[in-house]
Amino acid sequence: MSDERHSPYLDRGEHLLNKMNAKVPWQELVDLLEPYYPADKKGFRNFRVENMLRVYCLSKWLKLCYDVSEQLESRTLFRDFAGLTGSPVPSDNIINHFNNILYKHQDILRVVDQKTSVWDDFKLPDYLTAYPEPEQIFAQPTEKYARHLLPLASIDLKAVNPNWSGNIHIVNPIDIDLVENTSTFHNYYLRHRWIAFHLTDDSRYELMGDWRYFFLENEPSAELTKDLELWPTHRQDLEDQYTQMHADYQACKRRYQKEGDIVLDRRNYFFEEYPEDYPLNDGILEQFAGEVASSCSNWFSFEPFPYQSDMRNVGTEAKPCMQETNIRPLAEDGSPFHFIAQTYAHPFMDIAERSVILFFEPKNRIALLTFECS
Repeated sequence: MSDERHSPYLDRGEHLLNKMNAKVPWQELVDLLEPYYPADKKGFRNFRVENMLRVYCLSKWLKLCYDVSEQLESRTLFRDFAGLTGSPVPSDNIINHFNNILYKHQDILRVVDQKTSVWDDFKLPDYLTAYPEPEQIFAQPTEKYARHLLPLASIDLKAVNPNWSGNIHIVNPIDIDLVENTSTFHNYYLRHRWIAFHLTDDSRYELMGDWRYFFLENEPSAELTKDLELWPTHRQDLEDQYTQMHADYQACKRRYQKEGDIVLDRRNYFFEEYPEDYPLNDGILEQFAGEVASSCSNWFSFEPFPYQSDMRNVGTEAKPCMQETNIRPLAEDGSPFHFIAQTYAHPFMDIAERSVILFFEPKNRIALLTFECS
């Protein structure tokens, strides 16, 4: 594989292709396909069976549905993987023709897809549980918690610090914006795009404040909606959003329980850029433990929570540029929170365009969540 670097970042795609390059029994599949390959046909003469098979795999793994030839042409990583370094690339017409050969022979296609599956060995880390049941993570009234909060994952705290015990949970509130209007019921821990829970000894969440923090727990009030005539519209729109997100969440949960597949947008997952030392967590956690991502993110700048941080020079000695790093929110008594994890909600739900960021304060056993929205 190519060692080319177009930035100080490393493509996750290269991790995938290195893994699959070693895993797939290429020669076995070439032998299987050889009798059906039109090697003497115009357009195919310049390409071996393995070249076309590798292009097929790239397209399948990374959802390169359109302009595959152009993407091969523009990306060295793709050409290296397909064995086309320094060579012409097949046209989309030739690629489609090869794919149609596979589709025409379904028995062969099944073998190819089985032998080239990315996800057949996919498993969550031992410290992570996807889609925990509400009864396992919420205190009473469980139904009320489950109405407003969708459980994405539970993390064994010992994986972060061996001195900690129990599980902590990544949950996705359906309403993170209209709570801006419920400031009457906000407190130190419940704010616009911030929510906190006491983590009980049996690892259940207890909301640290008034349930009327959630917009739908309120009756019409001029304090919450300046124009009371709009109250029914706001409420109905939010009710519709709740219904839609619950249905989407349950569908994704059923798919995971049936197929074990949790990464939905695989192309985005594999080809976003991450620092070389960025933890890779099979697409489930965007980041796990260590320092939380930069303060340039909008979760930090949108409505800051009391915090402490470090200063680091991200420039040069000649032209220093100091930046806040290692952001640590502070509990009401001044105790610092520790970063636990950040994850896109999207792998767990098709329609949730946000990241969930989780902190833990062990002295008072408080879980604090905030959100990065695009």
